[in-house]
Order: sequence, then C-alpha cells, then structure tokens
Amino acid sequence: MTRALAAAAAIAAVALFPSSACAYLDPGTGSYVAQIIIAAVVGSGFAVKIFWRRILRLFRRTDDHDAGRDA
Repeated sequence: MTRALAAAAAIAAVALFPSSACAYLDPGTGSYVAQIIIAAVVGSGFAVKIFWRRILRLFRRTDDHDAGRDA
C-alpha cells in the first residue's frame, strides 16, 4: 500500500511541478494578483468585524453577569 502511495505521489509531483514552463504573464495578471490580495484583506477585516465579540470573549475572563449578554 505504501509503495503504491509513494508511486502516486511521485507521478503527481512530476505532473504538477514541471521543470520548465513556457508561459506568458500579461499585464492583467498583476492587477488580478492585486485584486486577490485586496479581497483577502477586506474579507479578513469583515470576518473580524462580524466575530469581534467572540474574539474578545476568547481573551477575556468570564464573569457570571456577562454570560447571557452576547447574542
């Protein structure tokens, strides 16, 4: 079983990581990468905004009077 898995991993590595790639990166590729980075930053900020109270609750000591406040 492990020999077959090793063979499959070797074939996948050869297929996914070729030694040379004759590729052309046009100017639109840079703007696409910038768009992905901006979307990741904005999405992360939005996720933090949505879950801010839960994030704070992880680092705060729990008190009995604050237990039912977060909804």
